[in-house]
Amino acid sequence: MSNNVFDKQKVQSLKSIDHSKKGSFDAPIHDLIVFINTQPNFFTTSSCSGRLHIFREGENKKKGCKWLLSSHEPVPTENVINVLEEAGDLTGAIFKYESFILHVQCRTLEHAQTFLKVALECGYRNSGLVIGKKKKIMLAVRSTHGLEVPLAFDETTRVPKEYLEKLVVLANGKLDENFAKIDKFFNALKDALKEEDT
Repeated sequence: MSNNVFDKQKVQSLKSIDHSKKGSFDAPIHDLIVFINTQPNFFTTSSCSGRLHIFREGENKKKGCKWLLSSHEPVPTENVINVLEEAGDLTGAIFKYESFILHVQCRTLEHAQTFLKVALECGYRNSGLVIGKKKKIMLAVRSTHGLEVPLAFDETTRVPKEYLEKLVVLANGKLDENFAKIDKFFNALKDALKEEDT
């Protein structure tokens, strides 16, 4: 891919972010995303800082699911319990933790390899590169860490409150670890790109 094409795609991508409904990045990774997008050889195409959410799957999969809770920050146990009590029937309800994920377009394969090396060294072992037909180089930074637990199979079969409380503590702990790992990655990336410029 030529430099001109990459630069045009970067401008278009960042404009689309500014005009999106969300209009910004997840708070826990805001500084990281801004840093990447100010680098001449990279830009982000999508990201999620990590989150906890509860949703209820419908009988008709095509209609999607109903979101009961979604948070990019640790959630107090009381909040989760209140949400579930208000929801009533929890048939098909799922409690899920998702870790940080980041997609970055890179100017050259060499730049992508530098970025990927940092990701792998910081523990994002499920990271990788994809080179498209038009030589678009995409990098995904992600880990294998996750958690998905059914909360109820029907109106009479659901996890007990004590189990739910421990589950929330576990998921909150995973989210905190996720943020610490992001900080480590951010610092390592800054160091690596600084060395690349020298």
